[in-house]
Amino acid sequence: MEKKKVKRSQHYIPRFFIKNWITDGNVYNYYNKKENMNKKGNIKNPNNDIFQEHYFYENELLFFINEIENKLSQMENAASLVINKIINSRNNDFLSLSRKELVILKIYVLLQKIRSKSFKKKLDKNNETNVFLNDLNYLYEKIFFPIVKENKVFNKFEENFKDKYVNLNLKYLFKDTYLNIIHLDDSIEQGFVTSDLASCRFPNDQNMAFEFFPLSPKTAIVFVKTDNLSLPINIFARFSKSHAIAKEIFGGKYIDKNIEYKYINKDKDKNKFSLSNDDIFIYQVIIEQREYIVTILNFWLFNIKSNFILHSNDIFVVKNYFDKKLIHTILKGIFEVKKDKKIEISSWEKELYFDF
Repeated sequence: MEKKKVKRSQHYIPRFFIKNWITDGNVYNYYNKKENMNKKGNIKNPNNDIFQEHYFYENELLFFINEIENKLSQMENAASLVINKIINSRNNDFLSLSRKELVILKIYVLLQKIRSKSFKKKLDKNNETNVFLNDLNYLYEKIFFPIVKENKVFNKFEENFKDKYVNLNLKYLFKDTYLNIIHLDDSIEQGFVTSDLASCRFPNDQNMAFEFFPLSPKTAIVFVKTDNLSLPINIFARFSKSHAIAKEIFGGKYIDKNIEYKYINKDKDKNKFSLSNDDIFIYQVIIEQREYIVTILNFWLFNIKSNFILHSNDIFVVKNYFDKKLIHTILKGIFEVKKDKKIEISSWEKELYFDF
């Protein structure tokens, strides 16, 4: 039997995800931050596809034939169905996701962090190439495979897993946040951008209110930090400066908990339930009509450590993403208009971690 060859061209942003930013054919638009130039790539041409590299994950000397690519492919295929469902919900007031779909989505968000080019560069520098394979195997074998192939319910994780980064992110995604869904109104000209890191945390990484993760130029998800406090978000905002700042800038709809639950296995008489992959989470769909909000979010994502920014012909506003003075003017205007609010926000500029 002829030995199969390893798939040479390996993407660190999945093709299905790149296609969300493509309007025609296989050609996508991206911005090269180092060269300060807008360029075009092609997902069908490895010589002109900057979101892939030859043997990025594996080669014949290190791993079994396409061991990593095969696992990534299964996880990407499952995630693409959930992401497309969210994108196609823009004409609905509500969107229902099953527990299984929600877990698959959260796994994809974490997967995109640990497979990014910057994360791999850090591992290679520290001679820790095997860390990615260990992380991938854990996500695939302990979470993805049991829920997708065996229909087991995932409701806990090993807090003693070797990679503290994965541990922290699993806890953050599955215990410390809830999800909101945002679509841009048709009246907004610019669209969301993305990169291999795929998301940004607002107002900063250390003391965040939410994480912004674009799924397409017109759709994004937001993971809102709860800190495990059983407080209504409007009360919680009084104790968390980051949430107070986010609420002042974006309004309550970004950080309010817009979710209802339907448990499949519920005992009506005893008011008890057991978890099922078919449990339903019903989300209120948020339609964003404010152009400046897109500019602020793109500014934050644009300024994370990534060389290439994927966009959909909206790069005419790229100067705004470099322009800290413009962002400061927008934010200052928001706080000046809302200075009569009961929640007092002192030194908000320092909280945003940008030297305006």
